[in-house]
Amino acid sequence: MNVKLFCKQVFLLCIMIIPTGCFSSSVTYNFSGGRFGDNLVAYCHARWLSYKFGLNFLYRPFEYSDQLKMHTIHKPFDLDHQTQFKKVVEFPEESGHQSYLTFDQTEEILYVIPYFPECKDDIKRRNFFHFDIDWRDQGFNQLIKQEIASINPISLVDLPKDRIALAVHVRTGAGWDRVIQIRSQADEVNNAAMEDELKKLIEIKRTSRGTDQAANVSTSKFADKKHPLKFPPDSFYIEQIKKTSELLSDLPLYVHIFTDSSNPEELMNYYKAAVNKPNITYGCRKEGNRHDQNVLDDFFNLLRFDGIIRGESNLAIMASRIAHYKIDIFPTDYLWHRNRLAITDVQTTIQECIELYHKNPGTSIFECTRSN
Repeated sequence: MNVKLFCKQVFLLCIMIIPTGCFSSSVTYNFSGGRFGDNLVAYCHARWLSYKFGLNFLYRPFEYSDQLKMHTIHKPFDLDHQTQFKKVVEFPEESGHQSYLTFDQTEEILYVIPYFPECKDDIKRRNFFHFDIDWRDQGFNQLIKQEIASINPISLVDLPKDRIALAVHVRTGAGWDRVIQIRSQADEVNNAAMEDELKKLIEIKRTSRGTDQAANVSTSKFADKKHPLKFPPDSFYIEQIKKTSELLSDLPLYVHIFTDSSNPEELMNYYKAAVNKPNITYGCRKEGNRHDQNVLDDFFNLLRFDGIIRGESNLAIMASRIAHYKIDIFPTDYLWHRNRLAITDVQTTIQECIELYHKNPGTSIFECTRSN
């Protein structure tokens, strides 16, 4: 047997299966077992550490990632190859906030970052290992925009040029999540006494901070009990659409409903009737909508809007982190009452240009909102 030829073949095989540069200290990530939004979160968390600390980044493929530029930029890595490193460091999943993470770039160490959510309520509930990311860092934002880009053409939503475009991301739990809450369209919630009782409870919690319900629901079999801020009720979206319109002096507004519901048009018509503002037009996908369809189309279309009203779903959060919306509205606290979920606190983030518009109403707000 030709020993030199054999060694050469082994060497070439190693080049093919082991990412270039993996013998310096590297960072990769674990998954939650969830869907596209969770996987993007895991990817970006490890990518931030690679960017900030100069670590070699090892890309682990996930569903839909082969349709993104990251798949052409990075060679896929399999954890089976971690034996090539002198040391593997896996951080405990439930070890809380990490203020002073340090990494040794000179040794052959593989750092494996555990999944942790972006929703603060979810982090608090399980004391997830987590660290801070400067999502406004221009270099990092440019980097992830390049890598989280579609290889294939996207079916684009037709955004009107004469209206401010507001995305409304509504996760109902249809098809994937088991949920318990009664949503506002149901006949059961049309009881005036129950509505008054709920309003009183919301006011009590807002004024007294109420009680932390997280410990009581974290082990529930229902997704909205475990992650309530991912599933705001319809009343949250209706109220925030109204408030956003008023914030913008009831200028022409286009609201597009993104949802996992199999009937987006029904949801859209319900919101339209409840909001009842003549300055707002609405849109949604009219057919073929499912929780497991059009995932990339929805995600990349979300990035094109001027503002968003959303729950704390990782898909919507990642759109917010990448797009840096001029208006970003999401829930931060909640309470349960008779299987009804109510939002008791909301964060509204507006860019400086919106504030400038209010100070100088003669200027065109479209110039400061429309970024695409």
